[in-house]
Amino acid sequence: SGADRSVGTLLAAPDPVAAMKAMRAARRRRYVQRADMMEVLYRVYLGGLAAIFIVAFLAGALHEVPADPGSVADIRAHAPAVIGLAVALLVLAGLRSGARGGPLAIEAAEVRYTLLAPVSRRTALRPAALAQLRVAVFAGAIFGAVVGNFVFRRFPGSAVEWIGALAAFGAIVPIAVLGAALVACGRRLHIGLASAIGVLLVAWSVLDLALGWTSSPVTMLGDLATLPLQHGADAALAAVGAALALAALAGGLLGIGGLRLEAARRRAELVAEMRFSASVQDLRTVILLRRQLASELPRRRPWFRLRLRGAAGNTIWRRDWQSYLRWPLVRIVRVVLL
Repeated sequence: SGADRSVGTLLAAPDPVAAMKAMRAARRRRYVQRADMMEVLYRVYLGGLAAIFIVAFLAGALHEVPADPGSVADIRAHAPAVIGLAVALLVLAGLRSGARGGPLAIEAAEVRYTLLAPVSRRTALRPAALAQLRVAVFAGAIFGAVVGNFVFRRFPGSAVEWIGALAAFGAIVPIAVLGAALVACGRRLHIGLASAIGVLLVAWSVLDLALGWTSSPVTMLGDLATLPLQHGADAALAAVGAALALAALAGGLLGIGGLRLEAARRRAELVAEMRFSASVQDLRTVILLRRQLASELPRRRPWFRLRLRGAAGNTIWRRDWQSYLRWPLVRIVRVVLL
């Protein structure tokens, strides 16, 4: 039978890496055999429906009327910094996720058996990281190409230039975010240090936006998104930003073996429960699990103490306001991006 052949392949494997590959190949075959076709079709239906809504929204938001020269000049000067600021917020979220054990969500069995086996953890984790990267890069490139198909009708430049530039930008953004998350995870950065690095990057992008500079790596990625409008040094800086994003990804893949086993196991269990809750449309449980995944715990001592009149007997009301007033930027990023 197929199970007997899989066991025989594992026993005949000359080294642990070959045994691990054979085990994963057997699991993939078994998963394909037991896959529910209706569930697959339902996922394809939801993905197609979401794509139609996104395309319709872009078609309504981006008009085909050519932009005037003043608008083109403003976009050339300020759009890279604005786009870079958005990318910096995503990188901040990636760093915080990596400090908590993300962005990989492998199965609990993989953590228990594969990562504790005599196999290099980097070798064991690299396929999962590359699979997640492939999906994110493909989705980002497709989204960027769709946006470029609408943008080229308004701004100078050919369709090939805009579609190519925005597709490359859409592919580089998940590379930068996942690279930052993998670096924070593999190097076991403390959540405070990871947040500080992300906040510094956001502040650097804000400084670029205020002073009209192009010094931050994420602002250089913004130059890539507007590459058909850039020329000279700005076009070269776009390549530098893409190279830095690839370097971050390479560093993350090389150091992925430093993943904390406890954090990986906790994340695997929570993500499995979250997927099951999402499949049965239990939104309340999904929100609670997401909070646990983000390690949201109440503080014993609030950062801000409020003295609200008439609220002395309502402790819940007072503590709720104290929790939401602590560092609004971090709160917004945590709720929206994580």
